[in-house]
Formats: sequence, C-alpha cells, structure tokens
Amino acid sequence: MKKIILGLFLIVFLLFTWVGVAHANIDFNLAFGGQILNTEAVQVTTYEAAGYDCLVPGSTVEIYSVFGPTSYFIPSYVAPVTGYALSSGQQILGVYSGQETIVCTRDEEKSTTSQVTIILPIIYYFGTSEI
Repeated sequence: MKKIILGLFLIVFLLFTWVGVAHANIDFNLAFGGQILNTEAVQVTTYEAAGYDCLVPGSTVEIYSVFGPTSYFIPSYVAPVTGYALSSGQQILGVYSGQETIVCTRDEEKSTTSQVTIILPIIYYFGTSEI
C-alpha cells in the first residue's frame, strides 16, 4: 500500500514539476529526492553545539539520497505542497536553486567575535510523504 501511495505521490509531484517547468523554465538537474535524516542541517547543529549563534531565516534539513547526505535551506515562506510538516524518516522530493548564506557568530574572550558562514542550496518547492 505504501508503494502505491509513494508512486502516486511521485506522479503528482512530476506532474506539478512539469507544469512549473513549462511556465517557469525550471532546470530538471536541480531536482532532488531522498529520506529526511534530520530536520536541521548537521553544519548548523555542529556550530550551535560549539557555542555559535546561527541566524537561520527559515529552516534547514538534512536529506539522504543516492549521493549521500546533503543539507538544504528552506525559506520560511516555502511550505510542503503535500501539507505534511517535515519529520525525520519521511521521503521528500523537491526542486532547489540558488544558495543561502547562514552566518554563525560566537563571542570570544576580550570582546573578539568569531564568525563562520554556512552556504546551503535553497529549496523552493517540495513535498513530503505522510510518514
């Protein structure tokens, strides 16, 4: 039953993507799919655990695909087309383009500040499975 639902989800996703491409000239090479490992990018959690404050104007996600784990940025105004919120273990399909720079800062001793940047691809269209 899950395979049938996932197959229908894939067909609907490809249909919406095709319609979007016909009107917006979207490049198919920027499509992705896989399983959500974490609902926050590993780079962000690593720096935050080390005492950095990361300004993320949206959310991040870590996805495992055939190419291995990859982190993405999702702007706050982008919602899943399937209506299911992001959760670890879900399947996800989407389209990404561009990059978001996330700045993480940490106050060091004697008024010096340490700063690092994280650059992630931006997801602007996606859908997730129910579970």
